[in-house]
Amino acid sequence: MVELQQIKTGFVADDFFLMANDDPSGRPRLSERILALGLAGALLCELILTEAAALEKGNLMLTANRRPRHLLHAALCGEVEAEEEPRPVRDWLDYLSLQSIDRVGRRLRAAGVVQFQQPRLKMPGRTGRWLPVDVQTANWPAVDVTRKIYNGKATASDLVLFGLTRASGLDNPALWEIRHLLTDPALLEQTLKPLAVFNPLLVDLLAHTQAAVGSAVTSQRRG
Repeated sequence: MVELQQIKTGFVADDFFLMANDDPSGRPRLSERILALGLAGALLCELILTEAAALEKGNLMLTANRRPRHLLHAALCGEVEAEEEPRPVRDWLDYLSLQSIDRVGRRLRAAGVVQFQQPRLKMPGRTGRWLPVDVQTANWPAVDVTRKIYNGKATASDLVLFGLTRASGLDNPALWEIRHLLTDPALLEQTLKPLAVFNPLLVDLLAHTQAAVGSAVTSQRRG
C-alpha cells in the first residue's frame, strides 16, 4: 500500500483517467466523448484546487495570484489568458475535451504510470490504447478514494474525484463499497457537503461537467 501511494501522481485528472480505463486491457469504461468531458472537468478542477482559476457568473477566470507549478497547468492558463473575453465553463469543457485524453495520457506517461500502445492493425477510426505499466498502481486511485470516503477521511481532491465519477456515470468495480452513495441523491449530497465548505466553485464545476455529459449522452442516443 505504501509503495502504491508514493507512485500516485496527486492530480485529479490522472486518477480519473486510471479509474476510467480497464486496468489490464486499457479499454475505457466510458465512451471516448464522455471520458474526454470528464477529463476536461477534472483539469478545470485542478486549476481551481491550485487557486490558478475561479468561476465568476459561469465564466472561467484566472486568479490574480496564479503561479502554475506544473507544465500542463501553465499551458491551460495560457490558453485561458489568450482569450480576449471570459468564456463560459461549458465552452472550456467542450474545447478541452478535444485533447484531454491525450494530454492527461502524456502526463501519466511522463510519470512512468502508463505507456501508449499503437493498434496492431492500422484501420480508419482505430486508435491506440493507454496501458498501465503496473496494474496495481493503476487500480490504486479507485481503491484509495473508496477507502477514504468509506472512513470519512476524504480530502477535497478525493471528493472531486468521487463527484466526477457521478457526473460521468463511471462505474469502477473497486467502488463497490461506496456505490450506494452514487445512486442515492441524498447520500451523495451529504458525502460531497464538505466540498461545498472547502470551495463551492468545485461543486458548481461538477454540476457543469455533469450537464455537459448529459448533453453528450443525449446526442449519442439520437445519433
